[in-house]
Amino acid sequence: MTQRPTFWLTQHTVLVLAGLYCVALLLRLVYYFALGDTLMAHVLLMDEAYYQAEARNIILGVPQPTDSWFMTPLYPYFLSLVFRVHDAPMAAYFVQMLLGALLAPLGYLLARKILGILWAMASAIAIACFAPLVFFEGLLLVESLVAITLTGSLVLALYGAGNFRMALLSGVLLGVAILGRGSNLVLVPLWLAWFVWSSGTHATRSWRHEWVGCLLGCLLPLAPLFIYNATHAKQPLFLTANGGFNLYLGNGPQATGIFQLPEDLDLA
Repeated sequence: MTQRPTFWLTQHTVLVLAGLYCVALLLRLVYYFALGDTLMAHVLLMDEAYYQAEARNIILGVPQPTDSWFMTPLYPYFLSLVFRVHDAPMAAYFVQMLLGALLAPLGYLLARKILGILWAMASAIAIACFAPLVFFEGLLLVESLVAITLTGSLVLALYGAGNFRMALLSGVLLGVAILGRGSNLVLVPLWLAWFVWSSGTHATRSWRHEWVGCLLGCLLPLAPLFIYNATHAKQPLFLTANGGFNLYLGNGPQATGIFQLPEDLDLA
């Protein structure tokens, strides 16, 4: 009995992917229209307010108040593109949910590589219904963009083993994810290790080309940030000036258990 649905799913991959996207999007739209009537959607605090202000400054051409980016610039630039069309948080939430619904079909493609096709379908439906993903897509935070770029990069790396162009595109998406959260740098060695490991079953294939493609792809979105830091900060600074900042606030000598800036700390 299980052979019939398995055969159908195998023969109609595009239709399955489209159906998963529609299911994920429908669930997100239900949440979106409920979200619009809440204060959470319109009263922005802390990082959300910071990102909104940065996006509006980019649109107005206001120069950076500090000599380097304090937080990674991916999300402010993303928001600035959305706000040029419609300057409202709800517009950003809508775009994020359109993109976030892609996680379900991408999850299906990933799971199909390592699980049976029925388990892959179950995994994709679980991803489509996973409430924390939908919740973060309804906030002005970078997490939803990081989730979709990392998942896309992983799909390209998994399906594109042995293909320089796929490794390049996988690296680009990984670089974008790093541009969203600098801590994703720790994933680069894992991606490179995958290309080495996957080449072990192909004696005629060299992993070096995939390394070059992946690393070059990573550098493409990150290079402008490196250049900006080098020309403005004029000191060794890899990604942003925010490295260790939250760790210090939570564990430093003046820590209070809440987010509170020390009086002697000048963020500029």
